[in-house]
Parts: sequence; C-alpha cells; structure tokens
Amino acid sequence: MTGFDPAEGLRGTYDSGRGAALALRERGAGTLLKTVKLWLGEPISVHFGQRGDIVMRDAYTVGVCVGPYSWFVGEAGGKAGLTTLPTASLRYAFRVPYEIEGA
Repeated sequence: MTGFDPAEGLRGTYDSGRGAALALRERGAGTLLKTVKLWLGEPISVHFGQRGDIVMRDAYTVGVCVGPYSWFVGEAGGKAGLTTLPTASLRYAFRVPYEIEGA
C-alpha cells in the first residue's frame, strides 16, 4: 500500500527465533526495537496511533494498529492466530509513512 517494504532484506532469511535474532544482528540494527526505530523513526505516543501504524507491546512483539485495538499474530488461550490488544495498553507506536495519490 505504501510502496515501502523495510523488511524485504530480512524476509526469508530465518526460520527460527534464534535465526531471527541473528538476522536482526546481521541485517538490521541489532534488536527488533532498534530495527523498527531505524526503519520508521522514533516512536510516537500510542494514544496518537492510527489505523495502519506499527505498534509494539514490548521490545519483542510487533503488531498493526487498527484504531482502539491492535492486531498481533501469536498465541492466546492456547490457540495460534490473530489476537487483539487495546492500543492504549501498548508501549510503542510508529507512524507508517504514506502518500495519497493526487494530493
């Protein structure tokens, strides 16, 4: 949607948690949080997060803001899949840059 794919260089380069950590050290900024900051800049208040922004519950969990709630892929209640958390309960939000055509 934005034409901006910062994770392109990481995608497909790991298949485990350990591999992901190694990929972040070799191709990112060392940690997931530092890499997201490198790609999207400093975080904004989660209270200003809006639909489509990237959010983080902590330094290790990334999701997408959809308004008052944010979606995460993971496990909740013993079931894997999409789970939601209140956006206001999260720690970080990052504005995703986009341009509107014709504007």
